[in-house]
Amino acid sequence: FSELDTVGNLKKKDNKNIIARKTITISLLNELHRVEFSWTLLNAFPIEIKGPTLKADGNDIAVEEIVLSHEELDIKTGII
Repeated sequence: FSELDTVGNLKKKDNKNIIARKTITISLLNELHRVEFSWTLLNAFPIEIKGPTLKADGNDIAVEEIVLSHEELDIKTGII
């Protein structure tokens, strides 16, 4: 999971080679850049990372995917 060094700095490991768990908040913004929904993942850590396969002659958009596991999920709705 070395790719995560730039995404929430989840790369940090302790002496037992265990990936650090972090609290992560994902927010959905409206057109006025105000929070409409937010999801807070407690003690989250990555379990899978997928990156694009780029081709020199292609013009596809690059999409990355990260799958997180967590211990608790807090969902808030409405403008916070």
